[in-house]
Amino acid sequence: MNTSLTTFQRVLLAVILLEIPLRLDVHLDYHEAEAAYGALGGWSISVTTICLGVLYGAWLAAIAAHKLRPVRQWIGGIVPGLIYLGVVALSVIVAQRPILALFELFSLFQAFLIFFYLFRWIRNGADLRFVVTLLMVGLVLQSACMLGLYTWGHSIQFAGIDARVDDGRRVGGTVGAPNEAGSYLALLLPVALGVILAGWSRRSRLLGIACIALGTAALITTQSRGGWIG
Repeated sequence: MNTSLTTFQRVLLAVILLEIPLRLDVHLDYHEAEAAYGALGGWSISVTTICLGVLYGAWLAAIAAHKLRPVRQWIGGIVPGLIYLGVVALSVIVAQRPILALFELFSLFQAFLIFFYLFRWIRNGADLRFVVTLLMVGLVLQSACMLGLYTWGHSIQFAGIDARVDDGRRVGGTVGAPNEAGSYLALLLPVALGVILAGWSRRSRLLGIACIALGTAALITTQSRGGWIG
């Protein structure tokens, strides 16, 4: 199948991909004390959660109306992810605070749903470029935000978005803790490099160069050794 994403799908996926570093969410059953030490403090309900519900609801409705086949033929490609989710779920049994482990599992499950949707629906080069471009735009915006925060020197809260600077001017931006921000940047910088080397359009290569320049500088501000090594 080589069907391109519809405009409806592209809009919702754009919201999801750009919201990854922004974290426009609320946490139900919030545990403030645990969250202060870096734990995920509640059930994370975000703009992404809502968009995923709409996308999967439309998908299931299409299957029910016999417009699409069920997902059996794609199960093989997601088995590793399902196994990983299963292992994480088993870890809840031995966790000292099972509720905190469940919070993490719920968030991880949403990440898996994003992966599964992209795995099923990305079927041509145009859709792949669409997804990668949005990831790079998010990287540029987040990097610029982090560099601005480093210059400003302290955290900012605006319209429900928490842009974070920890002690020692370690910048986490809107991603969260500096180590989380370092992981986010280290994950996407190789993607930007790949775009530069892939011979895409001049605009895409310029965006990739901007990602490398701003993202590397932002990675330095996290002071995350794991991010640097990555």
